[in-house]
Amino acid sequence: MPDLLDSGRVATVRRWLALARSCRFTSPILLLAEAEIALRDQDHRKAQALGERAGALIAAGDTAARAFIVAARAAHLRDDRPAVALNSELALSATRSAELQTTALWIAFANAIEWSTRDATLILDRLRCVPDRRPNHALQVLNAQGWLLMDTERDLRPAAEKFELAYAFVPHVRDPLLTTSLLNVLAHTMVHLAEYDRALAVVNELIEDARANGVAFAIDHALITRASASIGLRKLPAAEEALKELDERSANLTVHVAANAQLQRVRRLIAIGDLERASYLLQQKPPECLPPPFRGEFCAYRGLVSAALSAVADAEVAFREARDYSGYATTSILCDLGHAIAELQRHADEALETSVHTLTAAIAAGHLDTVVTAARAFPGLVRAGVSDSACAQALTTILNRSTDIDLGRQAGLKMPRVLRRKEGLSPREQDVYELLVRGRTNKEIASALFISHSTTKVHVRHIFEKLGVHRRAEAARAGTEETPL
Repeated sequence: MPDLLDSGRVATVRRWLALARSCRFTSPILLLAEAEIALRDQDHRKAQALGERAGALIAAGDTAARAFIVAARAAHLRDDRPAVALNSELALSATRSAELQTTALWIAFANAIEWSTRDATLILDRLRCVPDRRPNHALQVLNAQGWLLMDTERDLRPAAEKFELAYAFVPHVRDPLLTTSLLNVLAHTMVHLAEYDRALAVVNELIEDARANGVAFAIDHALITRASASIGLRKLPAAEEALKELDERSANLTVHVAANAQLQRVRRLIAIGDLERASYLLQQKPPECLPPPFRGEFCAYRGLVSAALSAVADAEVAFREARDYSGYATTSILCDLGHAIAELQRHADEALETSVHTLTAAIAAGHLDTVVTAARAFPGLVRAGVSDSACAQALTTILNRSTDIDLGRQAGLKMPRVLRRKEGLSPREQDVYELLVRGRTNKEIASALFISHSTTKVHVRHIFEKLGVHRRAEAARAGTEETPL
């Protein structure tokens, strides 16, 4: 029996449950089936309650363990940490099955990793000792090792290597909860490494897997990563579409996904240069139920934007708060880059050497998307990096990946030629252009970019003038001529 009902059995099980109710038939097995259906339907509270009750009634054996596993998964999606730990241990106590022990320990690990590195390490040690020869077990161990490396190491690349090794097992694993979890973290890591196209390809695979198996909550996480990768590529309309799709799914979003969507909106506003609005969104503190690494990252973004807006004192307060929450590498590097921006705001000339050192360290650790975000928030950081030839070369490569050609050129980098007809467009005009070629009206463009209708008309007129066209269809064709990099 799989860990989650596969899509081909769902309709049959629903009919079976309806028939059992009509006959007033009661059994813990029915409660377990209802719990699995509720988990698929994203009714996590119901799934947890029914799973716990079924497990308690069955008491021991593999079926009891399965019930407690369903309850643990539902509790994890509800951010009920004590219930995850308790139900995982109950599942372990109920069974001698290596398969079920592996599953229970994996859920316990996923619950612990965001809150306690020590607890997660202990659980991983137990997971590795389970005599499970299935590809599932190999994938889980490699995935867990990658997570721990992300949590404990500043350099992202060793974690990415573990996720890539785990990815090789995806075709051999039938459990969609395992494959979607791995695909999500792999795509997320590719965004950090500014491998945006790879991230989007993995996201597409993740969404296909999740939809085929009815794992709706995995789609929520995939949309977050799709928005993040699209922002990295400056494909802002695509990012906006992903965030709007999340809004349409808001009734079932977890607190964690909703908070992550808010951070993506902040990153999108930074990309279009609207730091004031980004700052406003960052004043709304994330819920206390979220793990410290996320709250620390949120504070670090607040500090970064404050520093770019010359609110240096506010930035330093935010950086201290961020570091108090978490020593997570992304948070630490965001703080480092934000502090470099603050120093450039205070003492531009004296801070050049420190800024180059900070940029070089962030790039060496693989946090390239964080460098892109910091550069967009404060282009002066890139101008500081130009003073060092090695740093300038690395920044040229990174900003080319993120299609920040204009930003790089304005900072003094020798950026490659990409689009012959579009290269004269300003960053804001390129944002308008991307929406224009998708067939959006001026009103829709204004709404998507948070600008007035009259400003939109001015941008469209300038785009036509620069491209030498008179109609939207001509403008769409004009941006397709490419020259070699």
